[in-house]
Amino acid sequence: MMRNKTALKTSEVHLEYTLEELCKIKEMAQHQPDHQTTFETMKRQYDMLMEDKRQIEEQKDTLNPFEAFARYRQNQLFNEATYKFICQTKIASEAMRRTVLDSVEMSDDSGDSSTEEEINDIAMPFDTEIDVRLKDVTEEAASILT
Repeated sequence: MMRNKTALKTSEVHLEYTLEELCKIKEMAQHQPDHQTTFETMKRQYDMLMEDKRQIEEQKDTLNPFEAFARYRQNQLFNEATYKFICQTKIASEAMRRTVLDSVEMSDDSGDSSTEEEINDIAMPFDTEIDVRLKDVTEEAASILT
């Protein structure tokens, strides 16, 4: 019976991690309406897994070896299902982050090149006298930028 409890605890950790990822997905879905369906689908799957967890927790212990093995197997399958759901959620979350990043990059690249500014000078305030090495490095950096 101890293994059953361990598998269930592992599944709980999986579900907690998945909930954190779902919160991130929900936040991204607010900014990208096309991600809303992904969030809703994943939330439904999460709710189904939570219902399965509740049912497993409500089962009473038994001395019947066949029922004990069936419950052990059910816990193992549940643990595997929660792990697969973590992987699925993480992949979806990363894909959504990439699309958000791609949309930001595209909006940055679409700017007009005539509005870009050039660096003409470098100004550095010093409270003390300038070291010769620092002066050389500064002049070299200025020559590279011009």
